[in-house]
Amino acid sequence: MRLGRGDWAGSDGNGLTLRIGETTVPLGQEERLRPGAADAVAALKDKGLTLELLSGDAEQPVNAAARELGLDNTAFGVTGEDKHARVMAHQGHVAMVGDGLNDTAALAAAEASIAPSSALDASRNAADVLLLRESMADLPALFTVARRARSISYQNFAIAVAYNCIAVPIALAGLATPLIAALAMSTSSLTVLANALRVRRV
Repeated sequence: MRLGRGDWAGSDGNGLTLRIGETTVPLGQEERLRPGAADAVAALKDKGLTLELLSGDAEQPVNAAARELGLDNTAFGVTGEDKHARVMAHQGHVAMVGDGLNDTAALAAAEASIAPSSALDASRNAADVLLLRESMADLPALFTVARRARSISYQNFAIAVAYNCIAVPIALAGLATPLIAALAMSTSSLTVLANALRVRRV
């Protein structure tokens, strides 16, 4: 018994097919985009990101989904190995979104990987981030928060360096009492923490 793509199950078509012994039965299946997917794609495009749709499905449903999403870079009939190779070819700046078993290797290879909470266990385990809501509309916010968090991290490094450039010479000169040193260290830690909390405003 086999249940999967037609060419794998021994059918002439590429749609979902059930095979029992030598008998193959094509199973009609309606493809639906996740809620908020079109809005997410439009917002990610506005951020200047290059988007690609890689799918193991047949040409017709993939092209229909691409038209609905407004995507030009698409590929159909893509295996898990092909997705992994595609991610590796763009190593350095890749975020992968996937929920299927054949997405697992690509999710693990990407610098940032995202899966919805309804994805298969293997995909969820391979992903760096899980989207808890069914809608994909919040996906662009993830990129905004990540970029803001990186910027704030750089600011915190700068604060720490500036603090040490001032405090270490004072300490070496013996001008800092234990109380002053404790207050300065606490002030530095609180400054970095308060700056980090600004990411909640995004």
